Parts: sequence; structure tokens; C-alpha cells
Amino acid sequence: MERKPPELHRGHRKRIRERYRAKGFESMDEREVLELILTYSIPRRDVNGTAHRLIEKLGSLENVFSASNETLANGFGLSENTVSHIKLINDIRTKPLNFKKTDRVQLQNLLQAAEFCCRVMGDPVEETVMQAFLDPDGFVLDCSKIVYGTTDSAELPIAAIVADACEHGVKRVLIAHNHPSGLSAPSVSDVIATDDLKQALASHGIKLVEHMIVCRCECTAILRHQTLIMSGETMNATWKDE
Repeated sequence: MERKPPELHRGHRKRIRERYRAKGFESMDEREVLELILTYSIPRRDVNGTAHRLIEKLGSLENVFSASNETLANGFGLSENTVSHIKLINDIRTKPLNFKKTDRVQLQNLLQAAEFCCRVMGDPVEETVMQAFLDPDGFVLDCSKIVYGTTDSAELPIAAIVADACEHGVKRVLIAHNHPSGLSAPSVSDVIATDDLKQALASHGIKLVEHMIVCRCECTAILRHQTLIMSGETMNATWKDE
């Protein structure tokens, strides 16, 4: 009985995907990039030889992308699914202006968080509480004002904030409220409420990123014990998880 030759490329597609995830696009040459692309449209067959042939015959990955459907299908025996996959990637990378750009707010440091909270809060005459849900990279997923109090007080609705965060499935929450008096120093009740909210969120695996007290000229971060003077000057108070 004839023995089958060893599979020289066993596990190769898994290794190349893991390499991309671990080291990124820059760690790969164009043949490896093409191999990675092919693994998603050719699920069971070895793609190493196919990638080698395409690069060798067409000269470069750029030429593979720009080759006609007929060349890819008839000249290299690629399936309609694989050809469509290659052409889709080419269209995405060469025609980005066809897509509508949307503005996303990213908060990467305390100053950005303070400025964002100031913009959202405005300058109300009563104390107001707002919440913002963030993704792991600091992009704002949702933001809303949730409580309108009096000129000198507003209760932090801990249970409602926790329930809302759980419903949205988020892991990072930013809270802010204003002091119409113009002084951003936290009261004892502010500090206690912040700690209670932090613990309540943590029990659900959610992090309280910060609780900001917003005023016209300054903003205080309760968890980090830091006050930012909102003078318009360039600042970079590094955003670090505690």
C-alpha cells in the first residue's frame, strides 16, 4: 500500500494567522499576506503553493489585486468565491472615498475627557449628571444626561447606571456632573457616591474610568485626585487605568 507523503504545510494557515495577530501586517511579506487572504476563501486546500504561483507569475501582490477576473479564474483556477474576495479587498483599499466617514469621539487622556464632559454638560444652572459608555480603545459608544437636580445637588443614580451599563454590554463607564457654584472640589458625598458606584460596577466586571466634576474654568477627576484648569492650553494628563 502506497504511503501518503507528509503534509509539509500542516498547520501553516493557523501559524500565519497567529503571526498576523501577534506581530501585525508589517511582519509579513507580500506572499504571506496573499496566503492569509486566501485562507479565508479557500478553507481546506493548501494555499501556500497558490500564493507562490500568483506572485511568481504576476510579479507582485499589487498585480494580483489589479488582475482581471478572467486571469485569476482561468489562468490560476481560482473559484468565483476566491476571485470575488480578492477583488473586494482591492476595492476597499483603493476606493475609500466611496464610504461615508463618521466622526467618532476618542478619549485618551484626562484633558480630552474633561473637554468632552464640558461640551456635553454645557452650562446648566442646576446640577446635572451624565454618563458615557466607552469601548476598550476609549471611543464613546453612548452618552446621555441622566439626572437633573437642583442648583446645589443631584443624586448619583448608582443602580440605574449599573443596569444601563449591563444592558449595553459595556466594560468602561465615564461619569460626570457639574457644580454651578464654579468650584469643582468634590464634596464628601461626591467621594462616597463615586466609591459606591465604582464597587457596584466592578461587581459586574465593569470599570468606572473616572467621575469628573465640571465647572466653567476647571474640572476635577475624583478617582485620580487631579484638577485640570480649563484654560485652552495644551495639556497631556495621561489616561491610565488604576
